[in-house]
Amino acid sequence: MVAITAVVALVTTAKRDGPSDAAEHGLRLLQPGSASSRGVGIHLARLAARVERIRGLRFERPPRVRVMTAAQLAALGQRLNRGLVRRMRQDPGRLAHTRQLERARTGFGKLAGILPEQPASDVTVRGPSEQIGAAYDYRHKRIILVQGATQTRRELQLVLAHELTHALEDQHFRLHLPGSVGPAQSAEARRALIEGTATFVAARYARLYLSDHVPVVQRLAGQRSLYGAGGSTPYATKAVTIFDYVDGALFVRGLHLHGWRPVNRALRHPPTRTEEILHPRGWRRARAPHPVRLALHPLLGADWRLVGGGPAGEQDALTVLGEGAPDSEAQPGAAGWAGGRFQLWRARRDAGNCEGCATGDVGVVAFRWHGRLDTWQFSRAFFAYMLVGRLGERIGPRTWHLDHGFASLRNLRRASAIAFAPTQHLATTVAQSAVLHAAGR
Repeated sequence: MVAITAVVALVTTAKRDGPSDAAEHGLRLLQPGSASSRGVGIHLARLAARVERIRGLRFERPPRVRVMTAAQLAALGQRLNRGLVRRMRQDPGRLAHTRQLERARTGFGKLAGILPEQPASDVTVRGPSEQIGAAYDYRHKRIILVQGATQTRRELQLVLAHELTHALEDQHFRLHLPGSVGPAQSAEARRALIEGTATFVAARYARLYLSDHVPVVQRLAGQRSLYGAGGSTPYATKAVTIFDYVDGALFVRGLHLHGWRPVNRALRHPPTRTEEILHPRGWRRARAPHPVRLALHPLLGADWRLVGGGPAGEQDALTVLGEGAPDSEAQPGAAGWAGGRFQLWRARRDAGNCEGCATGDVGVVAFRWHGRLDTWQFSRAFFAYMLVGRLGERIGPRTWHLDHGFASLRNLRRASAIAFAPTQHLATTVAQSAVLHAAGR
């Protein structure tokens, strides 16, 4: 968890390697107040006035700007993270729940193929501070620019417009940015709203002041394709970026069709589910999700322990399907979401010490759907996910052999469940039990 809000969306030239390369090839920025004339100056007052006009708000006080290296930004993020953890320790139950949920999400993500099973090598892994051009430091109310991370003056203006929006909205709405950190659905939705607003303002800035006449929707569609493109980045990371900066911006655009007032109301009372971000037209009228129970303990027995679990939103369904299915199948496959839950179970014993004992992990996710068509669309996208995303070998109508285990899908009229397990029998029985409970039977 990094308790800063960072921009990765509008810098479509992307941060390619590490901080040393960025510093070598990017703009050299002057530290505000510096007497040096060697570098690019930051004309913050002019940019801030433009952002005020676009956003329809005025700064109570102008934010400060600090230029840092990527290493300095990483150190700041670590300090803020430690401070956030210290505050969370005042509520041990909440901290334990958050960590349990993060462990369960990570384990399930590996089984689902959206996170790598092994840590990335030093050649491919890039930390957050090496992939961003700027950040808003909510604790000190300042904008941080990463030295050498922006390539052009135009790009610098877009980055500053994004971060100035964070600073401006924080002054008016007290964004409570720590609330957008973490794996909970409410945090995901809040983060997408905050980043989406800044991305939308920066896109309007480009249109008004940089002669960019590409429609916002078309530009965001291009960014969706860019973020989802190949490379070593895990798909789960790509999906988070798309949700925050593309779906979040489209959500804000949908509200902005009626002016900034609906956006301001959303910032005061943010959506709490990812489904609401993905369907901006009806988010105030969205029906409460169906509660989903899994109740797998009687089936798995004493050989397995529950690592953790929690709600599974529409964005979770979209992330899993999007690993292999095209957008034209993945989006309708998740759009009928009416509730969901996931769990990760782990064998209690090591196979090396016990012949015939349970080994490995079992992951399961179950969804409720609004109608029968939604179940069919999810199943259709699941086929592409298995075939293209997981390169699975089909061994039954809805059961697949994977590199390190098996996956099985089971459907009822308005419910679906996917189980990942080390054996075919376990995958099918867990999926069948989960879908029965998801359907309320």
